[in-house]
Amino acid sequence: MADLELWQLVWGSLRTLLKSGHQLLARIKRAHHLEVEAEKVQEDLRAEISHLQEKIEMDTKATAMLAKDLYA
Repeated sequence: MADLELWQLVWGSLRTLLKSGHQLLARIKRAHHLEVEAEKVQEDLRAEISHLQEKIEMDTKATAMLAKDLYA
């Protein structure tokens, strides 16, 4: 009878460890997914900033050319 209780205790502990390991693995996967998602957002923002900087530069040049034509 004591052997049965011991095995139940061992299996109960093993089950708890496996559940904890599974939860830890799930959290690691989720953290990795969030990190990849954050990197993608960062990359998209960099591209948008670059695009806007180019647009500002073109608008500035166009404004300078218009001003030059107006005062020429």
